[in-house]
This record gives sequence, C-alpha cells and structure tokens, in this order.
Amino acid sequence: MNAHTGSNPAHWGNANIAARQPGFTLIELLVVMVIIGVIVSVASLSIGVLGRDNEVEDQTRRLYAVLTQVREESELQGRDLGLLVERNGYLFMRYDYASQHWQVLSNDELTAYRELPEGLQFRLWLEGREVILNSHDQNQALLARSSSSSSSSSASAVSAVNAVTVKDDVVPQIAILSSGDLAPFDLRLARDGVEFSWRVVGKADNTLDIDSGSSFP
Repeated sequence: MNAHTGSNPAHWGNANIAARQPGFTLIELLVVMVIIGVIVSVASLSIGVLGRDNEVEDQTRRLYAVLTQVREESELQGRDLGLLVERNGYLFMRYDYASQHWQVLSNDELTAYRELPEGLQFRLWLEGREVILNSHDQNQALLARSSSSSSSSSASAVSAVNAVTVKDDVVPQIAILSSGDLAPFDLRLARDGVEFSWRVVGKADNTLDIDSGSSFP
C-alpha cells in the first residue's frame, strides 16, 4: 500500500507544484500598487503640462469678460478707451481730448490694473507683427516721466496760441472706440517656457473671440 501511494516520485512532484501556486504574496501586491500609482502620477503630470492649464484659461476668460464689459461702457458713455497690455498684466486708459493725452483709469474697479499670477505672460500681435511689451514697472516709470514733462510744458505755454502737445510715452496698443470699433489684435497668454496658449482675438469685423490650442510662432 505504501509503495502504491507514497513512493511514487511523479506524485511528489505534482504535490510540490500545487503547493507553489497560492497566488501573489502581499509584498508583490504592494509593489504592483506602487508601480500603478507612479504611472498614474506621471500621466496626470503630463496632462497638466501638455494639456489644459486652468490658471491660464481662467485668466484669459477673465480678460475676455472685462474687455467685453469695458467695450460696452465705452459705447454707453461715449468715451474712447484703450487697453494697455504689459508682459505681466494689463490696464485701461482713456483719451482726454482737452489735454490730448492718454490717462490711466485708476478710480474704477473694472478698469483697474490687473497683474498676472507669477509664471504667466502676455504676448501681443498687431497686423501680423509681435509687439514688444514692457513690464508694469517700466510703464510706471515712463508714465511718471510723461506726467512731469506734460506739467512743465503746460506751465510754460499758458499764453501761447498754439501749444505743442507733449507726446505720450505710454499709449494703449488696443483702441476701444466709443463708436464700437475695435482695433484688430491677437493677444495670447501662456506660462513661461510653454508654447501652448489661450487667445483673445479682436477681428476685423469688430467681434471678439476666445480660443485655446495656439502655439507661439
């Protein structure tokens, strides 16, 4: 009986094979879970860098909304306004026909200066050509110098018949006229070092558009 059931080498081999097939151990399962977690994290990071950037999108939609509202107020109030775009922000200006100068609109929350979050930048194209944008600090220095020059010129030309207007050092690149006309432009917003951008576009037919998926040339 013993020879028939316990001394068969083939029977021993089958028993050993069955004993070695219980499935994955706990350590093996943990290793697999860690690997899956790393893969998911890398995929999520890639989507965030190469796909949608919520901060860029939010800032672009905010500019579009503000620009649309400012344009409506320009028509209602009969004022010629302009959008001054800077590398790191934007503000609105009004053309004063009495002094023949562009003036910053600083007493209105809607048209007040708005700074971009760190790491974002504007680039602007007019008539197919990129415009070199100043930083906010550069424009503030130019505005202060222009204001000082304008004051001294006005004081010395009180009795003059034809006073020479001092040229503005800072003027808005995008005109928003009270007639409803809007100068065509292509304004793009992106993160530093990333080509993908969101755009606000002023078209030749005076319509505004917003889209994504653009790359800087």
